[in-house]
Amino acid sequence: MAYIQTVTGKVDVEKIRNTDAHSHLIAYATDALIQKDSDLLLDSVDKIHKDMEVFKSYDGNLIAEMTTVDYRSDPEALKKLSQRHDIYIIACTGFNKGAYNRPFLENRDIDEVAAKLLDTIQNGISPSQIKPGLIKIGTSLNEITPWEEIGLRAAARAHLQSGVPISTHTQGGTMALAQLRMFEEEKVPYENLILCHLDQLEDFELHRTIVSKGVFLSYDSIAKAKYQTRERALRYITALAKEQLHTQILVGNDFARRSCLEGYGGKPGYHSVFRDFKQELMQALITAGFSQAQADQIINDIYRENPKRAFALRAMERKQS
Repeated sequence: MAYIQTVTGKVDVEKIRNTDAHSHLIAYATDALIQKDSDLLLDSVDKIHKDMEVFKSYDGNLIAEMTTVDYRSDPEALKKLSQRHDIYIIACTGFNKGAYNRPFLENRDIDEVAAKLLDTIQNGISPSQIKPGLIKIGTSLNEITPWEEIGLRAAARAHLQSGVPISTHTQGGTMALAQLRMFEEEKVPYENLILCHLDQLEDFELHRTIVSKGVFLSYDSIAKAKYQTRERALRYITALAKEQLHTQILVGNDFARRSCLEGYGGKPGYHSVFRDFKQELMQALITAGFSQAQADQIINDIYRENPKRAFALRAMERKQS
């Protein structure tokens, strides 16, 4: 039996329904960022109530919350949200991209960082000992800095000792293959990796190459108009589905601003990915020649079945428990 580690404990994957594979619900960012742009401050369990209820109305019940310690996460607030709305939420250990993770990683020993990550996985994140269900690490636009490499390799080693899946931030979809090469060197199985924001990268053959290996790609910029990824995501998912490779695609919101969330008076909110895009994808698949039954199955895979595999704890962790 496969499980996902959430802020309220392990959950049987068969309980999972529609999934937001990449989101930010509570994030305090950094003081410098907030002084420049208060829109980045997500600090209210109460205000996000509407968004959680909208998500539930589309049969959603799992959110992978990707805020890390260097972007000031709050696992206790996530647990309150989870319990209040009866939604499963995954918290993550690890780090964001280099602009934020540098003070935590630069000139550090890889194994010491890995040990700290492993401690949060095994003993929980203080002060409430809430256990993370993901290890996150990020890289910069068109480069991997020396401290980001430390983070990538530490994440890999913590994964190999725990079985907790790895989710990476790629800036604009860049450096995906370079990330994979480092994970290959560290002997991380492809199916234990989720590369995020790849819908921002216009390179279908790269997407095809990566998913053919068994890696999961997160298309999580769909709802944010500034990235203009919606049509690309429709085209790529349709093309991948023709080769049965859509089974490696996840979708999410990656909302990190008040102006994206209805509870703060923003838009588009959860309607965009969990109603509108789903309808658009159905139409794109039918237009491409898939039957109604085939299109239904593809959409069910992307929204429900793929996340069950992507976020499940791996056998290594289950043997230890």
